Amino acid sequence: MGAERIVDKKFKRFEERYKEERGLIDESLGRPHISLSVEMPEGCEGLEEEFKSLSQDKEFMSELRDLVKKHLERKGREKGGNR
Repeated sequence: MGAERIVDKKFKRFEERYKEERGLIDESLGRPHISLSVEMPEGCEGLEEEFKSLSQDKEFMSELRDLVKKHLERKGREKGGNR
Protein backbone atom coordinates (compact mmCIF):
# COMPACT_ATOMS: atom_id res chain seq x y z
CA MET A 1 0.00 0.00 0.00
CA GLY A 2 2.91 2.37 0.70
CA ALA A 3 4.23 2.09 -2.86
CA GLU A 4 0.79 2.90 -4.28
CA ARG A 5 0.66 6.08 -2.19
CA ILE A 6 4.06 7.16 -3.46
CA VAL A 7 3.04 6.52 -7.07
CA ASP A 8 -0.26 8.37 -6.56
CA LYS A 9 1.56 11.33 -5.02
CA LYS A 10 4.07 11.45 -7.87
CA PHE A 11 1.31 11.14 -10.48
CA LYS A 12 -0.65 14.01 -8.93
CA ARG A 13 2.46 16.19 -8.97
CA PHE A 14 3.11 15.43 -12.66
CA GLU A 15 -0.58 15.88 -13.46
CA GLU A 16 -0.60 19.33 -11.85
CA ARG A 17 2.56 20.28 -13.76
CA TYR A 18 1.01 19.03 -17.00
CA LYS A 19 -2.13 21.12 -16.43
CA GLU A 20 -0.03 24.21 -15.74
CA GLU A 21 2.06 23.68 -18.88
CA ARG A 22 -1.00 22.97 -20.99
CA GLY A 23 -2.61 26.16 -19.72
CA LEU A 24 0.43 28.17 -20.76
CA ILE A 25 0.40 26.58 -24.23
CA ASP A 26 -3.33 27.17 -24.67
CA GLU A 27 -2.94 30.79 -23.60
CA SER A 28 -0.09 31.34 -26.02
CA LEU A 29 -2.20 29.88 -28.84
CA GLY A 30 -4.96 32.33 -27.99
CA ARG A 31 -7.62 29.84 -26.92
CA PRO A 32 -8.63 30.50 -23.32
CA HIS A 33 -9.81 27.67 -21.12
CA ILE A 34 -10.90 27.04 -17.56
CA SER A 35 -10.38 24.06 -15.30
CA LEU A 36 -13.11 23.15 -12.86
CA SER A 37 -13.33 20.81 -9.94
CA VAL A 38 -16.79 19.30 -9.63
CA GLU A 39 -17.92 17.30 -6.62
CA MET A 40 -20.11 14.30 -7.23
CA PRO A 41 -23.74 15.39 -6.69
CA GLU A 42 -25.68 14.10 -3.72
CA GLY A 43 -27.95 11.22 -4.56
CA CYS A 44 -25.52 9.68 -7.05
CA GLU A 45 -24.07 7.15 -4.65
CA GLY A 46 -23.02 3.99 -6.43
CA LEU A 47 -22.09 5.88 -9.61
CA GLU A 48 -18.55 6.81 -8.58
CA GLU A 49 -16.85 5.09 -11.54
CA GLU A 50 -19.24 6.67 -14.05
CA PHE A 51 -18.67 10.08 -12.45
CA LYS A 52 -14.89 9.70 -12.54
CA SER A 53 -14.97 8.80 -16.24
CA LEU A 54 -17.03 11.84 -17.33
CA SER A 55 -13.97 13.91 -18.27
CA GLN A 56 -13.07 11.23 -20.84
CA ASP A 57 -16.64 10.94 -22.19
CA LYS A 58 -16.75 12.74 -25.56
CA GLU A 59 -20.55 13.06 -25.55
CA PHE A 60 -20.53 14.56 -22.04
CA MET A 61 -17.76 17.01 -22.95
CA SER A 62 -19.68 18.07 -26.07
CA GLU A 63 -22.83 18.66 -24.02
CA LEU A 64 -20.80 20.60 -21.47
CA ARG A 65 -19.32 22.84 -24.20
CA ASP A 66 -22.85 23.46 -25.52
CA LEU A 67 -24.03 24.38 -22.02
CA VAL A 68 -21.11 26.80 -21.57
CA LYS A 69 -21.76 28.36 -24.99
CA LYS A 70 -25.46 28.90 -24.23
CA HIS A 71 -24.61 30.35 -20.83
CA LEU A 72 -22.07 32.78 -22.30
CA GLU A 73 -24.48 33.82 -25.06
CA ARG A 74 -27.18 34.52 -22.46
CA LYS A 75 -24.72 36.52 -20.34
CA GLY A 76 -23.73 38.48 -23.45
CA ARG A 77 -27.36 39.34 -24.19
CA GLU A 78 -27.92 40.38 -20.57
CA LYS A 79 -24.94 42.75 -20.81
CA GLY A 80 -26.32 44.17 -24.04
CA GLY A 81 -23.83 42.45 -26.30
CA ASN A 82 -24.61 41.45 -29.88
CA ARG A 83 -23.63 37.82 -29.53
